[in-house]
Amino acid sequence: MTTFSEDDNDRFLQLMSKLEDGPKRFQMVSKEMSDYTPEQLSNHWNDYLDPELSYRNFLTIDEKRFIINMAPYYNKSTAIRDKVCWKELRNDLRMKYGHLHPIKRIRNVWYNRKKRYYRAARAAKKTAKTASDTVDPPSIDLDVTSRISIASLLNP
Repeated sequence: MTTFSEDDNDRFLQLMSKLEDGPKRFQMVSKEMSDYTPEQLSNHWNDYLDPELSYRNFLTIDEKRFIINMAPYYNKSTAIRDKVCWKELRNDLRMKYGHLHPIKRIRNVWYNRKKRYYRAARAAKKTAKTASDTVDPPSIDLDVTSRISIASLLNP
């Protein structure tokens, strides 16, 4: 993985300021900066260099709730359950709360919450399993009247 140097960042910012906001701008920049793919440039821009990014190190509780509650509605594919359109969610988060956060930070909130949920479910399942292992089996009532005598089986 190629990391961005200060010179690369300066050059990238220069090229982005010259280009209009368009769908192919990262492809055009990648032609000028051949060390990086358009996807790498897009991710670096959206997570680090975009001048509109909020540099607060945290999201408020309301912003986290918004992400957790709304991420399933931004699912673009019914076949892939985790294909959330983070860019749209980020824009709506900005419209509602006024801060543009890095996509990486928004994804981390969602996946950390999901990981915590699955760990809790796994722990609950494990404790339920161990609880069922320690439960005494039902007692068998050995009542004298319920016994069948061997003699009655041998003599029809």
